[in-house]
Amino acid sequence: MTLDQFTIIALSLLLAGIAFWIGLEFRPEPKRPPLSDDPLTIDEMVFESFETSRQKGWHEEPRTVGDLIALMHSELSEALEEFRDGQPADKIWFRGVDGGPAKPEGVPVELADVVIRIGDFCGRYGIDLDEALRIKMYYNRTRPHRHGGKVL
Repeated sequence: MTLDQFTIIALSLLLAGIAFWIGLEFRPEPKRPPLSDDPLTIDEMVFESFETSRQKGWHEEPRTVGDLIALMHSELSEALEEFRDGQPADKIWFRGVDGGPAKPEGVPVELADVVIRIGDFCGRYGIDLDEALRIKMYYNRTRPHRHGGKVL
């Protein structure tokens, strides 16, 4: 890496840090109207997750990376609780909410919440989740059978 390339990267990181610190957000433009009946691409899921979270006020106060990862983990714990409470792993059910639409519940819904939190995180930090998934899935194909010697 040349000094000029290093300078450009360093300045880019500095500007991104300043923009984050003063509350500017850089987000991708939507590729289509959100929430159509068509399947979402990974990029669309990231955008929709981030944008909904931002619009609902969840980006108004800074959160640490650790806090955000703990929130992802909490959604997995909620999926486990649904299963422990006797809900089938593949069933979505609805709970009445006073004066509002019925709230979807169940293991699949909590897993969706995990994906939404991951999408929001990726949108917040500009992570190309599609690329990361492809890289990791390609690597996993190269690993030996039951690699790592783990029991579980």
